[in-house]
Amino acid sequence: MKNFAAITFTSEIRQNKDIIQTYVGNDLLLMNIISGKYFEFDCISAEIWERISNETTVSDLITELMAKYEENASHLQDDVLEFLGFLAENGLIETNTPAG
Repeated sequence: MKNFAAITFTSEIRQNKDIIQTYVGNDLLLMNIISGKYFEFDCISAEIWERISNETTVSDLITELMAKYEENASHLQDDVLEFLGFLAENGLIETNTPAG
């Protein structure tokens, strides 16, 4: 899996295993042990992080979140894609976008 591939609905994503994580209250703290950067996630971001502990597609992730949250589908999709892009740019996830 690549770290910085363009993320689409068919992309397969999962957590980078080089990440240390812990909860402090309701917030999730992550550290990329390669870059040494720290990140703090709120409960929604932490939920997405937990959902990608095993490989899943972006489409499946969005479908799961839409079933739980009553939100405009296009708004949710945009937010999730933006967040996943942030995760990929910071080496927090691994991605693979199948050809085609």
